[in-house]
Amino acid sequence: MVVIGVTLNAQSKKALGIKKLSLTGVTLSIPIAHVDKVGDMVTLRIDFDHLKDLPERKSLL
Repeated sequence: MVVIGVTLNAQSKKALGIKKLSLTGVTLSIPIAHVDKVGDMVTLRIDFDHLKDLPERKSLL
């Protein structure tokens, strides 16, 4: 499965109930089948609530 790493902004983290503090932000691994558009922001084909089920991408640092 091919995935794209998407870093959540503060508003998205708050809406999902993520309280983790991180210097690099929280990045989710989203299958590209769920991606509609990519630009300054990523538009998804899935409901926002489904993001809670996606795995967090581990930092390489």
